[in-house]
Amino acid sequence: MMNQVKMNIGKVISMLTLMLLLQGYTAQAQTSLQVELYKPGAAIARIQVAGAPSAEPMTIRVKSAEGYTLYKDKSTAERYVKLINFENLAKGTYLVDLEQGQGVSRKVVVKDDAGLTIQDGGSYFHNSITFQDADKKLLVRFSNKLDQQVTIRIVDRQGNIVHEESNIKANAYANKFNLAGLQHGTYKVSLISGSYSSTKSIRI
Repeated sequence: MMNQVKMNIGKVISMLTLMLLLQGYTAQAQTSLQVELYKPGAAIARIQVAGAPSAEPMTIRVKSAEGYTLYKDKSTAERYVKLINFENLAKGTYLVDLEQGQGVSRKVVVKDDAGLTIQDGGSYFHNSITFQDADKKLLVRFSNKLDQQVTIRIVDRQGNIVHEESNIKANAYANKFNLAGLQHGTYKVSLISGSYSSTKSIRI
């Protein structure tokens, strides 16, 4: 169990700086996720991922609308193709998520009497964690269209939580944190949203 050893980590960012940091950030290209019908009339979806960084593992997850994971696979391949059969699944809405270190891309699959319909809801969660050791400033930013709350957590080497900001509902977020008050050492900075978690180690 993590111990709570919260530190007074101040935010050092103005509204103008926030706007400049976010400008153009949401338009950054991500790995391409495509979901399409395998063939007309079949309850089979073809999932394809292209342009993934080969050194970064990615997770492909198919979930029910309630959030239950029905299929999960991990890959480090630059190109990924998988056929998912929805034949034995109940009618309803299903989510196809591509999870990477910098965020989540999502497609929606709807099963009804007519078969499968693929919807591009434009949903995604994209994040960046950057630490500048020279001035001990930590920059955290994200764009969130998944309608999920976000938690920012900083943990020291012993597992103590030195800072946590939870229940963030912003669609676009950018903040700099002053870590000058922390002791020298290694810390883990995590962004958590639903089943997705991205963690980066920093050294002060």
